[in-house]
Amino acid sequence: MLSFMLVIVAVCIVLLLIGCCYHFAFWDVSGQ
Repeated sequence: MLSFMLVIVAVCIVLLLIGCCYHFAFWDVSGQ
């Protein structure tokens, strides 16, 4: 059960990092 929660947390962190990368990349492109 604990490992299952860790997997969910890891997936959320990865999605958050990917979302931030896309957000900053889109912001840089639109800024220029």
